[in-house]
Amino acid sequence: MLTEDDAQTLKYLSYIIVTISFYLTFLTLYYYNELTKIANSAVKEKPFNSEQQSVDDSTLMLLYLKIQEYIENNKPYTHPDFTINMLSKKVKSNPSYVSRAINQEGGKNFSDFIQEYRINLVKEEFIKKHGHVIIKEVYERAGFRQQATFNRNFKKFVGKTPSQYCFDLQKDYFLS
Repeated sequence: MLTEDDAQTLKYLSYIIVTISFYLTFLTLYYYNELTKIANSAVKEKPFNSEQQSVDDSTLMLLYLKIQEYIENNKPYTHPDFTINMLSKKVKSNPSYVSRAINQEGGKNFSDFIQEYRINLVKEEFIKKHGHVIIKEVYERAGFRQQATFNRNFKKFVGKTPSQYCFDLQKDYFLS
């Protein structure tokens, strides 16, 4: 049998053991969390490799040339629903790389890249007909759905409204 002093000592020992257990559990969890943070930051921070960077740049240039070739030969931008995902499938790449190639090598985003092709197609049509066109028919064939979008993009890329551009073409045609 335990004496009262022995029972009291065991009780204090059990408190001490529980306290130490909690403390060690806390320390274990804390340092596990800190080590996880360190490991994650080490994975995110890749050392700079200039050889890999140049491979990426040349790969993006080749992809951009492939994109341009596909766009110019197939004129997919004439479809109003043409997306970067569709383009990515056609050039056998993923949307991130296609976007990066267009941004880095073409100096513009996908939307501006496509809108510029559409505007150039419209300008060619205007020039062929010396400005005598039904503008709605031309912009719809180029892939625009709404006149407001067409007008905004035309002014952005050409610096004139479509009507001003056609008027100038007619004036130049009759003066020559």
